[in-house]
Amino acid sequence: MKDRVEVIGVAWAGTESDYAGFIERHGITFPTISDTDGEVYAQFGVPYQPAWVYLDTDGTSRVRRGSLNEETALAELEALAAG
Repeated sequence: MKDRVEVIGVAWAGTESDYAGFIERHGITFPTISDTDGEVYAQFGVPYQPAWVYLDTDGTSRVRRGSLNEETALAELEALAAG
């Protein structure tokens, strides 16, 4: 799926050590960035976490608020990859 969809995690609130601890605790292996000033979240109108922002190749975005279980996340990513 990586040739069609790429996942990048964005952490917002908390300290850098909280951020690193969360990544380690949950075994996150996809690329992540810290957004402590909230700039990325503001750009996409995300008022709180957890949230997902889906970006299309034409630059359009869609925000999905709330957490996802693995099954739902994979289904949504597969649907995006299918176009």
